[in-house]
Amino acid sequence: MCLLGSLLLEPQRIDEVRRLVSHEDFADPAHGTLYMNLLVMWADGHRIDLMTVASNLSDRGELALLGGTEGLVRIMESVPTGEHAARYAGLSPFLDQLGFNLVG
Repeated sequence: MCLLGSLLLEPQRIDEVRRLVSHEDFADPAHGTLYMNLLVMWADGHRIDLMTVASNLSDRGELALLGGTEGLVRIMESVPTGEHAARYAGLSPFLDQLGFNLVG
């Protein structure tokens, strides 16, 4: 969830992490869905903020999987800044082996 919160706060960080993390890396499939939506929105040049992401997920029938807009807010509030997105992404394979999951 830390990675997703970072990307929602600072979407420009997507370029730093997209090659490090796949949607399949997320323990929660809903988080993988959110990650894929963020990647597609970014690639298509769409603005990424709470409302545009919520709208995109709602249009696709996927917002409820994350607990609605409130769920997105919880994800955003899981980190104080997006500054460490690449660190969360880079650490995730090692932490998964130890039973921890920072990406979702």
